[in-house]
Amino acid sequence: MKTRDQNLAHLAVVARGLRELVNDVGARASAAGDIAPAVEGEVIAPGGLARTGAGSQARLDLSEGTIVRLAPESEFTLAELSPDMRNPVTRLALAAGQLWVILSGGELKVETPVGSATVRGSYLGVNFDPALKTLLATCLEGTCALENHLGATPLANGQAASIAGENQPPSAPRPMTNEEIQQWTQASPEAQQLLLTPTPPGTPGAPPPPSGGGPGGEGDPFGAPPPTFEAGHIN
Repeated sequence: MKTRDQNLAHLAVVARGLRELVNDVGARASAAGDIAPAVEGEVIAPGGLARTGAGSQARLDLSEGTIVRLAPESEFTLAELSPDMRNPVTRLALAAGQLWVILSGGELKVETPVGSATVRGSYLGVNFDPALKTLLATCLEGTCALENHLGATPLANGQAASIAGENQPPSAPRPMTNEEIQQWTQASPEAQQLLLTPTPPGTPGAPPPPSGGGPGGEGDPFGAPPPTFEAGHIN
C-alpha cells in the first residue's frame, strides 16, 4: 500500500493537461482509451497521446511547470512520467512532426525510430519526418543531446544537430539558423522572453563560456558545457 507521501508524489507528476487548443486537436487520455477531439484541460496520462491536424496546435502542461508545445500535423505519445520528485524523467515518443519543450527540472527525452533528443534544462526543439526518417534537434538554451546507437552529440545554447536518415549517426553540432530561432519565437512565448532577457557575465548559474565540442561516442552524451547566451543572439 502506498504511503500518503508516495500518493502526493504520484499526483504531483501527473500531466496537468492540454491547453491552448487551436483547430483540429485529438487526444487519447491513456493507452486504454480512444482518440477523440481534445478538450481544454484534458489530462494525458502515460500511454496517452496528442495529435494535431493542419493549421492546428496544442500545449501540454506537465509537472513542475514543464511545457510541451505541439506544432501542426504532429503526434506524440507520453511514454513515461517518472514519480521521482528529486529527479523526474519524462519520455515522449514523437511519431511525426515537431514539438518544443520548456523543461523546469529533471530530464525529458523525445524518442523516434531513428534516434532520441534529450534535455536536462531547459529549451529543446525536435522535428521528425517519418517519411524521410530525418530528425532535427535544436537546443535554444540549456544542456541537450542528440543520440542513437551510432553515437551521441552534446548540444549547448544555440546549437543544433540532425540525423539524416535511418542507420545514420548524429551530425556534429552547428549554430542554429535564423529560421530555427524564428520558429522557436513563433511557437513559444517562453522563448520570446528568454531571447529578450540578458544574462550578465558572471551571473550565478549562468552557462559557462564555450569550450568547443563535437559528436560524442559512448557514455554520457551531455559532455560539452554550453557557451554564453545573451539577449537577442547566441554566441
